[in-house]
Amino acid sequence: MLKLRLFAGLLILTVPVHAVVFNLVAPPTPVAKGADVQLNLLILNPAEMETMVELPSVLAGTLSDSNQSWVVQLDTPAMGGVVAVSAGGFAVREYRVKLPPNASGRLVLEIQVPVAAKVAIETQDGLMGNIPRRH
Repeated sequence: MLKLRLFAGLLILTVPVHAVVFNLVAPPTPVAKGADVQLNLLILNPAEMETMVELPSVLAGTLSDSNQSWVVQLDTPAMGGVVAVSAGGFAVREYRVKLPPNASGRLVLEIQVPVAAKVAIETQDGLMGNIPRRH
């Protein structure tokens, strides 16, 4: 049920202290099982002044399907550290996660730092059950 409630594969969450909005965005198309997947962490600053946000270069995450879950690591080589987000502006940081070889179908990736966020990732083999076969 939780997976069905995800809106367009991303969940918008805010950090009230800084009034910064974070979006975790996965690829819009299905990916291969076991793929190295690029995710974007969008940092939006609706405030009227520049905001500084510190981002780790490695994020811990949990990836799950309908049957099991895996602890995964999201890496962003040379892009961690403090990010200046201009007033009314945004910044994007690319993270990469390696999918476990046996993870398939609709997957949900959750992180807790820098904010709690979830995103759906669809694998190519997860679509096979939805494609009508021709005889």
